[in-house]
Amino acid sequence: MPAQDSDRVDNFVVALARVVPRHDGTLAYKAHAGSAFILQADDGCLAMTAGHVADTLVVGEHAAMLAGADGRWRTAAIVGIQKHPTQDVAVLRLEPGNYASPFTFDRAQEHASLGYTLWGYPEAVLYDSGAMDGFRRLPRPEMVFSQGHIRRRISRPLERNDIPGNRFFELSTPAGGGCSGAPLLSVRPGRRWEVIGVYVGEWYSIRGGSDGIVDMAVGYAVRTADLDLDAPDWTPFLDSPS
Repeated sequence: MPAQDSDRVDNFVVALARVVPRHDGTLAYKAHAGSAFILQADDGCLAMTAGHVADTLVVGEHAAMLAGADGRWRTAAIVGIQKHPTQDVAVLRLEPGNYASPFTFDRAQEHASLGYTLWGYPEAVLYDSGAMDGFRRLPRPEMVFSQGHIRRRISRPLERNDIPGNRFFELSTPAGGGCSGAPLLSVRPGRRWEVIGVYVGEWYSIRGGSDGIVDMAVGYAVRTADLDLDAPDWTPFLDSPS
């Protein structure tokens, strides 16, 4: 990984977006679709995201947005999509280009109380309230940082049935809509780039009905250590050198 990339997390934690062609042949950002992170593989560049995010992507119409060497955003077209057969994750193949990634996959079984960090692109920051006439749409997504701890492991389907799968971490800190597909990273010493999960959503408990207050808020991530338990042919690339 080039040294200059280590200070730009947005080189390898990327926004997914619907894009439209410009007259000069480049792609322009149109609408936010979710978050993803870059992987290295021997036969080309891959990115990982949430499976339900991949369901909304169309090859030829969506792309990953990365920070270029000059600080400007650049797009990498999505040219292939492969979903995991049972868990809410997917792999995206990106067009040929110059990519970098520090990520490795933690194959250890992690448990409650482990701390984590997360970068992603929540929809809540897509608008700037500083405009004179109200909210102004920003020209591109903005990455945010969050952190927390694993509350518990869940090895069954979630009660909310819009997230498929049965191997999750429940997280202390919701990252927000739009962060689905972001990497959940270990805080163990010397392992800051080890991916332990893929963020897939959140849940809020409202006390007092629809007009009440939030009593509890948690996030969910798919456990990456368990991705090959029922799909051994899907995950060999996870152990490819980065």
